[in-house]
Amino acid sequence: MKKFMLWWMLVCLPAMAYAQEVHIMKNVSYQPGQKLFVGLAGSDLGAPIRFQVTDDQGKPVSGALVTFELIEKPGKAKGEKLGLKAVETDSQGVAENSFTLGDAAGDYIIIARTAKMTGDTPHVVVRAQRTMWWLFLAIGLFGGLGIFLYGMGLGSGGLQKIAGDRLRGILSALTSNRFLGLLVGIVVTAIVQSSSATSVMVVGLVSTALMTLQQAIGVLMGAHIGTTITVQLIAFNVSDYALLLVGAGFLMTILTKRKFYIYLGEIILGFGFIFFGMAVMSQAITPLKSMPAFISWLIEFGKSPLLGILASTLFTAVIQSSGATIGLCVVLASEGLLSLQSAMPLVFGANIGTCVTPILSAIGASTNGRRTAVAHTMFSIIGVVIFTPFLLPFEAMTVNVTQWMGSDSVPRQIANGHMIFNLMTAALLISFVPLTAKLITKLIPEKAEGEEFKPKYLNNAYLETPDIALQQAQLEEGRLVDLVKQMYGEVLNLYKPNNEERLAKVRELLKNANLLENAIRRYLTRLSQKSISLSQSKQLMRVLLTIDDLRHISERIGLALAEQSERFVDNKWKFSSEGENDLNQFYTLIKGRLDKTLDALMKEDKLVAQEIINTKHSISEQEVKLRAAHMMRMAKGGEDTLNSSNSHLDLLAILKRIDSFNVKMSHEIVEQFQF
Repeated sequence: MKKFMLWWMLVCLPAMAYAQEVHIMKNVSYQPGQKLFVGLAGSDLGAPIRFQVTDDQGKPVSGALVTFELIEKPGKAKGEKLGLKAVETDSQGVAENSFTLGDAAGDYIIIARTAKMTGDTPHVVVRAQRTMWWLFLAIGLFGGLGIFLYGMGLGSGGLQKIAGDRLRGILSALTSNRFLGLLVGIVVTAIVQSSSATSVMVVGLVSTALMTLQQAIGVLMGAHIGTTITVQLIAFNVSDYALLLVGAGFLMTILTKRKFYIYLGEIILGFGFIFFGMAVMSQAITPLKSMPAFISWLIEFGKSPLLGILASTLFTAVIQSSGATIGLCVVLASEGLLSLQSAMPLVFGANIGTCVTPILSAIGASTNGRRTAVAHTMFSIIGVVIFTPFLLPFEAMTVNVTQWMGSDSVPRQIANGHMIFNLMTAALLISFVPLTAKLITKLIPEKAEGEEFKPKYLNNAYLETPDIALQQAQLEEGRLVDLVKQMYGEVLNLYKPNNEERLAKVRELLKNANLLENAIRRYLTRLSQKSISLSQSKQLMRVLLTIDDLRHISERIGLALAEQSERFVDNKWKFSSEGENDLNQFYTLIKGRLDKTLDALMKEDKLVAQEIINTKHSISEQEVKLRAAHMMRMAKGGEDTLNSSNSHLDLLAILKRIDSFNVKMSHEIVEQFQF
């Protein structure tokens, strides 16, 4: 028995001691989902290389000496260096070391071992990028972002062209109260897939008094909710089918002549580009997944929400698309680079940054237009201020809602967080719309217009929303119509004595008419280069033609008649009583037709326009009769008739020429509705 005990002590106890000293090592350097480190050649990695030592029971081993070794590097690399060759493990069994990459691009492989290690040798892969690697990443990232934004613009444009001017009618007609306005804002933005387009339309409608400030605020709050639908679509991972959508949309645009299917093809093509742009961005940022410095920077957004809000606000203000900013967040999240905690401040900032579009559209707009832009921005900022202190419970609620919907993906959490935020902001603030409207009205009082004559409604920001841009151009056309009416009202007065002030007035009106016509023409020329529908194209062409006709009328009065009447008064001539009666009769006849034509122009009334066309021959007949009557008076030899003969006949000719422009404008009104 004693011999057995001695044998057991000599053989088993050393074996047990040996078994307790077995070390198992594993790499604990990477973040979840990470497979390697990425750094710049010739620089410090920026993250520790960490290996953990445990015993065969899985318990950390402290004080174990871990040896680090670089076993592989690019062929011509120089300058690579481990911080220490050997490191003792801490209380968690972790040995931590630093690493400086060599000057050559490629993979560096580092292993670690202990004297008592068993099993596979763990290793860390560090990929060195060339100094200019970021340039290629930026090209891919911004190229993908450009494709994404182009797709959003193309899809939004196609949707707007299908909807035509019905959207403007819906916005101006169905916003009788702020709650209905909220619903309309949601629906319209969901249709056009752009809160920026909705906000520009709203600012335009408020500027033209077709919508009140209070109604506009409700619509803009709805626009924020409507744009969340776009983000929900983006959160679906359908990048694999992006090129299929691009191909299908392209075929629809070239294989049919029907406008509806062409516009539908543009919508599909737009969505294809959106998802293809996301795929390009996702591919471009792949190296960032393994770059410790970038991951740490993104984590800071979760730790410092104000930093994330500010960065996102500035970025969204530059690209003028909250959808693109949040889409980029979705891409980063899908690659495992962005958590919900880091993403929500970026979502909040995007909501503020998108307000830059209505602010830009309000430049040069009416006072109410500026008030609308300020109200939009104010509500966005207030919503962010309310929810930022409660980010943690808000994020927890978002996670619960997403899990209830059957998903745990971070991209879907971001999309849901965006929607919940806007829904809750609208629910909290919509009751304060009347009070806010009164406050903003006091803060931004009506500003007296300056004396300088200039266009009032033409705003380049509206060019991205053709329907509103056309409406604004027609409002300026209405101002041009008023100028022409004023000029025509002075025609006979120019032949009266002491006409200096009237001549100066007519020439000033001519100057203003030329300025306005030139501004409208340039504006519509820029608009014609945008993607517009067939009906919008016809309307644009009609406006271009009619403003040219109005310019011709103003020049007949401000140049030819002004010069002739000045000579007439200087020579102290006067018309005979019979001649003056004839001129008054013809002037009144043309004036009636001019008023009807210009009213038909403003109302786009083709029936009245057709009536002007049908009765054009009566004007020619009347002019011939009046010329014959004048010749008969000349045969009688009256002094006033002889002296005023040239002026009398020229005035008849100019009045008849003005009516020819009435007829021409009427034809243009009628042809606008012929498809």
